[in-house]
Amino acid sequence: MLSDVSTGDPDAGIEILEVYARLQSVMERCLQPLEVKVLLLHYGHGLPLAAITESLNLSNASGAKAYIVNSRRKLRKALEGKTPLAYARTELGAREVEDLIGRLEHGVVS
Repeated sequence: MLSDVSTGDPDAGIEILEVYARLQSVMERCLQPLEVKVLLLHYGHGLPLAAITESLNLSNASGAKAYIVNSRRKLRKALEGKTPLAYARTELGAREVEDLIGRLEHGVVS
């Protein structure tokens, strides 16, 4: 599950939110909507893979696990082998956060 970003240190909380925003931007750019949904249900909401497979009526033999494996592979490639936190500290990662903030300020959430 996604961790609680409230900390005693406001800067640490902001950094975590920036990492989440950058990761969301990478996910939207690199993954299909169903892949994003499966990742969020499993890692964000803690749903078991079997429950995701059933609720989304996934018909492939491996169910949600196949989506997790493929999505993680795509994200690893997109992040150039870096962890999300390390990627978030790159120039490209910083630009993606700025783009997301701009979209949010203009009411365009994609």
